[in-house]
Amino acid sequence: MSTQYNSPSAVNAAQQEAQLTSLYPETLLSPSKGLNIREFWNTLVRNKMLLTVITVLAFIASLLFTLTMNPVYRASSTIQIESQSPKMVDVVFETTGRRPERDFWQTQIQLLQSNTIASSVMDELEVRDRFTSRPGVLSSLRSAPPSPESNFLKGLHVEPISNSQLVLIHFESGDPELSSQIVNTLAKTYIRSNLERQFESAKFTQDFLQKERDAAKTRMTESEKALDAFAQENNIVNLDNNQTTNSHIIKKLTEELVDAEKNSIELSNELQQLELAETREDPTLLLNTRSMQTLRNQLLNDENTYEEKKRRYGGKSRSARNAKKKITATMEKITAEALNYKNAISSQLESAKRSEGSLKEKLDAIRQETMAIQGSVHTYNNLKREVRSNQMVYENLVERIKEVGVAGGMDTNNISVVDPAIIPHNKFKPKLKTNVLFGTLIGFLLGIAAIFIREFMNDSITDAEELERITNLPMMGAIPTMKGRSDVDIAQQIISEPRSIIAESIRSLRTALSFSTQYGAPQTLFLTSSEPEEGKTSISMNLAAAYALAGENVLIIDGDLRNPSLDRLYKLDNRQGLSSYLTGKGNLSMMIQRTATAGLNVLVAGPLPPDPVELLSGKRLNELLHAARQDFDRIIIDGPPVLGLADALILANLADGTLLTVHADKTLKNPMRAALKRLRQARANLLGTLLNQATKIDSAYSYSRYEHARASSQTDAATSNTHRS
Repeated sequence: MSTQYNSPSAVNAAQQEAQLTSLYPETLLSPSKGLNIREFWNTLVRNKMLLTVITVLAFIASLLFTLTMNPVYRASSTIQIESQSPKMVDVVFETTGRRPERDFWQTQIQLLQSNTIASSVMDELEVRDRFTSRPGVLSSLRSAPPSPESNFLKGLHVEPISNSQLVLIHFESGDPELSSQIVNTLAKTYIRSNLERQFESAKFTQDFLQKERDAAKTRMTESEKALDAFAQENNIVNLDNNQTTNSHIIKKLTEELVDAEKNSIELSNELQQLELAETREDPTLLLNTRSMQTLRNQLLNDENTYEEKKRRYGGKSRSARNAKKKITATMEKITAEALNYKNAISSQLESAKRSEGSLKEKLDAIRQETMAIQGSVHTYNNLKREVRSNQMVYENLVERIKEVGVAGGMDTNNISVVDPAIIPHNKFKPKLKTNVLFGTLIGFLLGIAAIFIREFMNDSITDAEELERITNLPMMGAIPTMKGRSDVDIAQQIISEPRSIIAESIRSLRTALSFSTQYGAPQTLFLTSSEPEEGKTSISMNLAAAYALAGENVLIIDGDLRNPSLDRLYKLDNRQGLSSYLTGKGNLSMMIQRTATAGLNVLVAGPLPPDPVELLSGKRLNELLHAARQDFDRIIIDGPPVLGLADALILANLADGTLLTVHADKTLKNPMRAALKRLRQARANLLGTLLNQATKIDSAYSYSRYEHARASSQTDAATSNTHRS
């Protein structure tokens, strides 16, 4: 007999929380934040079939779409466009500034894609019918069918080459020969239209200039007539020479007067400086002539000599006195030189003022003579300037007309074809590799989007981490899914296939339960679920067999009095069972049935009672469990679901520990939360959860790999034995 479980059957909520915290770290109980890479990858792996199907369908769709598309051929031509500045009528039509190069290139590209060019090319090649839209089923729903020019321009592409004057012209169509013809014809048409625009501009300019020339000629003739009439009326003869002579004399006298006044001012300023130097008693400041500069240098040398003698021999020595005399003699020379220079300046000033007065008298006389004829001269000069201006305008217009005529007659073209288009032999599109890769990528992304939409809309429990995060309970184990097996086979896995994945998971669950409480595994364990069909019966049977195979005496009780199943799975008699004992219709020892597995005993549900809740609420059930604890090492109760019934709450309250079974990808979150809430209200000792039918768990891979290795070794052994026999 193993150690009995002596804890009370129900503990309060505080004890549960303390026990849960001690057994399961709080860091694992806290909800995760955001979607990490591991969760992202697990989500993709869990839905790999959906992702694969959508990606394959997208691959097939892109492949079929590409193979059914009509081939399109692209012909290309390279032309050079040089930006030219206007060379005609610069004076008349010169703009305030040149437009940017970007505007020029955009203009050329728009001209290449204009409806006029498209129409000219279609008419020249006689292919307008190919680009005319045919009436279709949906034509009545459109406001107006697209024009041939619009259909033509859909296949035209203009691509300027950066950092150059080259432009690529592409045209795409299903006919390779037609594509090359259209590109070459379009380039020629564009060059021709450019020349035509230049010629029309030159002709318009020439017509305009001719009109301006005629108007200028009329104005010039009228101004010449007015000039002649004024000269005859005022008897003006050779007025130009007389006026020119007087003007020249006035100009010359004025210049001489200005020079005389300037000379007088300079002499007066210099005389003032001399007088200022006299007031300061410093003759050396009077003038800066060469002789005065020599005397200054001599004075400086005498002073230096005096200071040297004075320092060496004293101020009263003979050599010092001689040096002092030399200084005095030099100063007298400087004074005399300054006085002579001052007298010369005074004489020059007087002469300059006399000359200035004479020039003013002459200038006044010539001005009075000129003023006598000033009125006639002013009017005559105005008329003459008008005549000259009209003549210049007329001559300029005549010259411009000649230039425009020459420029208009020359085919000055700034556009040339560099590489003409050739017939393309390889189709431009569809590109099979590109379309298939792009379609597959789109399908892959759509598959990921569909997976996450499905995950977002899916309210069921999908993996262990999500289960722990929502329930805040430790997950005691995870039972992997096993397809293609009946309920009976799955319920007997640990006996029929002791090394299967499910058997290993059950043994792992048994080990986890041994550490679930401080007393070890609970003696009385109640397995339930939130809703029916979540696999709790199969788990109960396998767990009971696991304890029995470990040498314990185990009793498994079918506590689902509404939908029992142990009698069917174990193939036992159900005429007497739990309901019979609870109603007092038999002996417990006679109702417990043995199985083929040593130590495994079963108490089936018995006949279905009319009111299971009333039976379970009686004291007979508590007596049954008390008696069973005396005779059995482990008691496992396979109970009904929690929601909608009170049966599970009664059994959970009486059991030493309760394990909530959750079916992966089936059990919904809200019902599971409601079940947990009801169990906690019933003061059930919740040990944790059990994830059934798990499709992705870490341990499952190791079980599968282990099982595969074992199966391979068994196969090899069997083959070896066969060869020996």
